[in-house]
Amino acid sequence: MNFRKRIAAGVLLALVLLKPAEATPTFQQIGNTLVMSNVNVRLEYNLSAGTTDFFWKNSKKISRFYSGVTLSTGYIKGVNYSNWSYAVNGGNQVIVTATGGSLPVMKQYFTLDQDDSFLVRVDVLGSNLKANWMGPVVVDSTGLVDLGITNDNRALVVPFDNDGFVRYNAMPMNNSGTSYEVGAFYDNTTRNGLVAGSVTHDTWKTGIQFTGANNKLKAMNVYGGATTPADVAPHGSISGNTLSSPTVFVGFGADWRMTMQNYAAENSSFTPRLPWTNGVPFGWNSWGVLQQNISYTAAIAVSDYFYVNLMSHNFNDRGTVYINLDAFWNDNFNPAQLQSFVDHCHAHGEKAGIYWGPFVFFGSLTNATNWTVTGATNYHYSDLLLRDGNGNPESADGGYALDPTHPGTRQSIDYRVNQFTNWGFDYVKLDFLSHGALEGVHFDTNVTTGIQA
Repeated sequence: MNFRKRIAAGVLLALVLLKPAEATPTFQQIGNTLVMSNVNVRLEYNLSAGTTDFFWKNSKKISRFYSGVTLSTGYIKGVNYSNWSYAVNGGNQVIVTATGGSLPVMKQYFTLDQDDSFLVRVDVLGSNLKANWMGPVVVDSTGLVDLGITNDNRALVVPFDNDGFVRYNAMPMNNSGTSYEVGAFYDNTTRNGLVAGSVTHDTWKTGIQFTGANNKLKAMNVYGGATTPADVAPHGSISGNTLSSPTVFVGFGADWRMTMQNYAAENSSFTPRLPWTNGVPFGWNSWGVLQQNISYTAAIAVSDYFYVNLMSHNFNDRGTVYINLDAFWNDNFNPAQLQSFVDHCHAHGEKAGIYWGPFVFFGSLTNATNWTVTGATNYHYSDLLLRDGNGNPESADGGYALDPTHPGTRQSIDYRVNQFTNWGFDYVKLDFLSHGALEGVHFDTNVTTGIQA
């Protein structure tokens, strides 16, 4: 089966469970230390240094992490400031404000709303700021992350997408790499482990960058501003008087897999899942065997076979089966055949599905120059191509990226969606979505990052 271009965080969100029971966190200052605690979590913030220690069940897991920001004027560490103050906000959050000299004001937002984790975000405030890297959690020295065990320590690297059929990789700790949106560091024998990842996904690509040696982590950065293997341009910058990083989840647990579910629950609390009361889409997809040889005759035959031989023998989900056309339907079907296919499926009580890649162009650059855009005939595909800072079209996995903000792309989307619904299709598989998230120069100049696009 061909599973492609699914953003890793979207896959992880399928794990969402009910959020763990919440307790009321406590905040108190002891000397120059701000102590923030909630059941198994304790954060100790050094108000003289700008660093934080993270304890889980009174065992220190991360020592002296701080926040950092790369502005157009250079890299600023949270430890470079001279004064730190704090205020409790809303019962479960503390805002630590750092000031010093000519540096922009830095604010760290710590939220304790789960028993085994905390959230953290960093903001910088000033005049006409610009940043393309913001790290709420920076650990830059050996020995500052301690899982507490050294049996079979692993680093789970999550790919940004699966272009080129990249896989998840639970590699030995003695490596270095970048996981996207979320990562985990754990002992594969006891399952004890640390999970870190972003819970906001509307501006930044989040990276969890790590280096390990001697079965331990030497360094770990959790930051917005990552670039993927397909990116040829640097991560875009955000600008303004207040700049915000992604909100980051950091949790520890006796079983890292449960901590990953808690991470999923935090994602769901920030952006609830859309309601869905039907069963899992279940049935057949043409790419599995037919691939580019899909035809009207073959699709009708599949619909008939499912209806006669399978649906009445429990090969369904809540009585429903999907018969889905994948790539090459546009080459091998005419509109009348597509309408007939949908009608044929519906007559059997089946759902009809179709496929589309809204942000990718498969063809040569010459084709892009000569071909008008389907549903946006005032444009050629060359007008829609996403380009880098030097004006070069960007491509990945055999296809050129289209700029999601270009009016021609948007018109084409409207056209295709109307076309699919008018034909009566029940299901649309969207593919190559990560092409739309590549960094580049966008038609809408207010959009400055791939994720915003």
